[in-house]
Amino acid sequence: MHKGKVNHVVQHVQDDGGQTQNNVLATRHGATEMGACELPRGVYTVNLPVALGNIDLLGYLKFDGGGLDLYGSTWDLATNRKPPGETKCSVKLTNLNMLKSSFQCFHSTGETDNSYYRNVGSFNTNGKLVVGAKFKGVNGAHRGNNGYWAFDGYGADNDQVIFHFQDGSNHALFLRDCKDGSNKQTWS
Repeated sequence: MHKGKVNHVVQHVQDDGGQTQNNVLATRHGATEMGACELPRGVYTVNLPVALGNIDLLGYLKFDGGGLDLYGSTWDLATNRKPPGETKCSVKLTNLNMLKSSFQCFHSTGETDNSYYRNVGSFNTNGKLVVGAKFKGVNGAHRGNNGYWAFDGYGADNDQVIFHFQDGSNHALFLRDCKDGSNKQTWS
């Protein structure tokens, strides 16, 4: 969950009932406000942040980039306040969704009523990776390393954004249901 990265979706999940991955090398991520994970404020199911990466020992929990980083609050709890460094641990997927509600839509800029520009993202997608979005038949532009899709042109609350997933499925959300995502929750 690094700031500015879309590392919130498991790439593929094996149907193994949440297999435990053992002896995974974890490092203490010394993030402060500037290097912490930033997500839209919401009601989250997770209490402590973990950043997963693309290392073989993570198995089906792999994400793009990095290794297994434990942020300060998670490190202290998981290691009984060991000094910063590295340790071996076990990880297990227990929930695909970080928010209490599935398919949450957020406006990245907080402009929930801008008729000429929308920058929206869908989070909590039940483990599906968003690869595109359409609004009024036009593909959104993925501007930056984030989970948001930008649309130029007019739009109203009753219009829908259709988010397309890597597995070929899609999910439509009304603009009126997209929340203000400019108010961030910082995880560190």
